[in-house]
Amino acid sequence: MLKSRNLATSAECKICGADEDTWDHSLLHCTMSRCIWALVDEEATELIASLRIADPMHWVFFICCNIPKTEGSRILITCCAIWHARRKAIHEGVFKSPFSIISMVNQLIQELAIVQEFESKMRIQHQPKIRTQCQIAIEQGTYKTNTDAAVDPANSKGAIAAVCRGSNGEFVAASAMNTTNVTDPETLEAMACLEALALAEDCAIKKMIVVSDCLNVIRNIKKMNRCVYMMILQDIQERSKSFECARFAHEGREFNREAHSLAKHVCSLGDGRHVWFCSSPVLDVNAL
Repeated sequence: MLKSRNLATSAECKICGADEDTWDHSLLHCTMSRCIWALVDEEATELIASLRIADPMHWVFFICCNIPKTEGSRILITCCAIWHARRKAIHEGVFKSPFSIISMVNQLIQELAIVQEFESKMRIQHQPKIRTQCQIAIEQGTYKTNTDAAVDPANSKGAIAAVCRGSNGEFVAASAMNTTNVTDPETLEAMACLEALALAEDCAIKKMIVVSDCLNVIRNIKKMNRCVYMMILQDIQERSKSFECARFAHEGREFNREAHSLAKHVCSLGDGRHVWFCSSPVLDVNAL
């Protein structure tokens, strides 16, 4: 192979002394290569030995198209490692043991898996958010509480709000509260869900659904994922046990205007908890 590129005066293999050093001899049949393939999965080596493809590009194409991705990646990475080890041995006189070469292959595969996992997460994060197309329907006897949060960065505080309505849409109660020195949006959204449970307890409600327009918070409540507001999630889980039914769901912001408006409005009110019963606070929902 080196002779065909005018890089050597002889066509013989510089490693094992074979008469002709072709690409498949270098990667598959040379003594050095066989010692490395002996450490790879037996099924993969049997498949490689059975292939009779002269063109290296066609050989790689066959590996990519006809072998599962995990096994195919391992075969191709092993070939690259063998080629690198042969160059070091021929041109620099540096010989590596088969075990060290396989160790390098395993490390490269692990790094590749980490990169693929990272890229997969990035694709998920950059996917367009799917908005809820319709409001969540609720059963008779069940109450629905919409929650939201707002941030007032100028005064280093946040606000949370919860608005409870019956199954027919009638107003039941609402509550809102300012939170000093808490400005993280997701933390505030989680606090708003906790406030919804407190409002339900004030109204002696036993069956309810808590709605938020923050999908991450709803996922974390359901799966109890570790996050900066883990203590709030634990409080939500404990307080939910006192209800006959307490569900948490995501709903698009277009259906959460009332709670959003109340959270914005309470930023201008004094500290403490504000509660409305029987009649809802007068707000311009379309203006906020």
